[in-house]
Amino acid sequence: MNTLRQRAQSAKYFLIVLAVLVVFFGGVFVGSFWGSAQPQNISKNVNFGLFWQVWNLIESKYVNKGNLNQQQMVYGAIDGLVNSLGDPFTEFMDPAQAKQFMQDVNGSFGGIGAEISVNANNMPMIADALQGTPAQQAGLQKGDVIMKINDKSTTTMNLDQVVQMIRGNVGTTVTLSVIEPNGTAKSYTITRATIAVPIVTWTMLPNKIAYVHLMNFDQNASAKFNDVMAAVQQAGAQKMILDMRSNPGGILQEAVNISGWLLAPNSLVVQEQKYDGTVTKYYSKGPATFDQMPTVVLMNGGSASAAEILAGALRDDRHVALIGEKSFGKGSVQEMQDFSDGSSLKLTIAKWLTPNGDEIMGKGLQPDVTVASTAAVPFTVTPTDAAQDPQIQAAIDYLMKLK
Repeated sequence: MNTLRQRAQSAKYFLIVLAVLVVFFGGVFVGSFWGSAQPQNISKNVNFGLFWQVWNLIESKYVNKGNLNQQQMVYGAIDGLVNSLGDPFTEFMDPAQAKQFMQDVNGSFGGIGAEISVNANNMPMIADALQGTPAQQAGLQKGDVIMKINDKSTTTMNLDQVVQMIRGNVGTTVTLSVIEPNGTAKSYTITRATIAVPIVTWTMLPNKIAYVHLMNFDQNASAKFNDVMAAVQQAGAQKMILDMRSNPGGILQEAVNISGWLLAPNSLVVQEQKYDGTVTKYYSKGPATFDQMPTVVLMNGGSASAAEILAGALRDDRHVALIGEKSFGKGSVQEMQDFSDGSSLKLTIAKWLTPNGDEIMGKGLQPDVTVASTAAVPFTVTPTDAAQDPQIQAAIDYLMKLK
């Protein structure tokens, strides 16, 4: 999921809406169909007439023209405009997609409460089932390979398609046909519920090492992190593993807020370089309770955005070791612009630099200690899980050498 900040500056972004162009075609004034705002600074060499020629040909000659949906055609045109930028993090979302996106950002949705990953054969599998959720109550367990969803084979589905099929309206059902790790075939019909995605969990490992698993930076992340840090302090932890493997990021300010526990006050966390060349610097503010505690960060190729911001700040400021695999390399900032019909544009408006001025976009953060991953990380990692995880073991070994 991506770093974003929502603002109400709608006037700045009218230029991205292709549908607002006022054009006459064939004597018909179509501007009223698209809207009244007009794009600015359009080159006179751009041929908008071609767009309308294609539109009219589709409407007059397409073999299934009775099935045409003009609104979806508009959304498709805007989607094409946005995709022409070649920026994977700038995205136009129709109303349904925008609603799903906000559910993910807010940390809740209709689903079954299972983390889905892929196995060595690229088949979807259950990586974890949250305690008390429909998935756990039905009997799904780690390692179950999902063969069918509602009688549809998953062999040709990508991970996103699998997740979207499993999600749905609260109260509806979904049937999963799975193969258990022992080879037994089973089928489960599960009623979807509102699922609150975990943000951060923790456990105490031997030698008073606090293992803190930070899974995303949604709008509740810093508040939840505060609770965990209070518990870690009360438990008397002496060292810390901050696990941000497969953490896709989220809201920039949440990462800055969380840094307040781990960095000295007024430490530089990140530099944001905007489209107009201005640079904004963000500094840590908080209790700095653990700014001297020996700490390491776990990361992998799924660690992105706000996770890279926090990891980069800890590395540059405190020389905290990064252990695992190279991070994703998502060093840009997106801003959400919502439109009156429920659609949204997530637009890249800036890139960020670590405190030392390193640009991460497309490069990622290189680990200080490289250890390959062996399996998906469950939501809640127990001491038993930790003992079987080579990256966690590498982190423990590193910490044990620190005073």
